[in-house]
Amino acid sequence: MTKYFSPLCILMIIWCIWAPISTASYDGTTYSSFASTECKRHPEEPLYDGGLLMDKETQYTWVNGSNLVLSPSFALQNLTKDTYYCFSAWVKTNDTSLTLIRASLTTEIETLNCTGTVLAQKGCWSFLKGGFMLNYTSNSPLLYFQNPQGKNINVQIANPALEPFSKEQWRLDQEYKINKGRKREVIIHVSNKNGLKLKGADVTVRQKSRDFPFGSAISASIIGNLPYQKWFTERFNAAVFENELK
Repeated sequence: MTKYFSPLCILMIIWCIWAPISTASYDGTTYSSFASTECKRHPEEPLYDGGLLMDKETQYTWVNGSNLVLSPSFALQNLTKDTYYCFSAWVKTNDTSLTLIRASLTTEIETLNCTGTVLAQKGCWSFLKGGFMLNYTSNSPLLYFQNPQGKNINVQIANPALEPFSKEQWRLDQEYKINKGRKREVIIHVSNKNGLKLKGADVTVRQKSRDFPFGSAISASIIGNLPYQKWFTERFNAAVFENELK
């Protein structure tokens, strides 16, 4: 049976121990959340020490997009099925205005036209970051960079990186970071006004708020949809718009 006590007679002390909940350590490669919107004078070091692109030199390949354009590229080998591939690079162009540069991946089966984009410019380096997953194995894919309108501009690539994560690695990394950064141990002591511990008390704790943004994407169907609005606001305190709302 749940016991209720008057607030005048109860002193509840909640101590938050600011150390992560005990969890098995993850000793694999962790996903780097680094990103930069600043155009820098010099490119920074590659993530993951370059990963699969370590020591690979940029090639230039004629790619047939809107026009036949000579594009910086990397010839890859043996990309495996159901693997998360995270890639990044520093990009610079010879165009005097901001220019959209898109990373694309061509395999034996298809072309993934947009696996990452950045607005690059002349005289400084912009950071492009993206990723992809294939549902098949590709033996000789090509990762290349060009303007999606096929503008014939000089695109320079520096310090690229491509890092694979299996689904298990991806999930273990997520759980490790959640436990390390979000979860905390809480010890609750229930006592009376004299400071004596109350034995046999049933305590129910319900989280009312959180101190970090937690959200999801919302679609255009949320407009005027009261059940959807109620469901969303009960669970999240942040949102991003899907395409129809942009």
